[in-house]
Amino acid sequence: MDAVLGSHVVFVERLMREEGFKAHLLHVNSKGKNVLYAASTKCKVKMFHTLLPRMRDLIHSPDNDGETALVHIIKGEKVHADHVDCCHQWLRRFK
Repeated sequence: MDAVLGSHVVFVERLMREEGFKAHLLHVNSKGKNVLYAASTKCKVKMFHTLLPRMRDLIHSPDNDGETALVHIIKGEKVHADHVDCCHQWLRRFK
């Protein structure tokens, strides 16, 4: 999750090619948040483009507060163009 939080897209792409990395993508922390929540903190479009195709199983997973990562993006403290682009990408991919 640190690489996602740091918006290190190239590193995340490299890790995703490693055998067994899928288990890291599916990890849920004690607050019920998965890697998509980490990505939604920075809302970098390229990171979502990298993660979303591999995260179909978790896109609708709520955290302990009952919110999905998409809701987390929408309710973010600083909404800017990247937030809107991430939401569009999410909705286009999973309509």
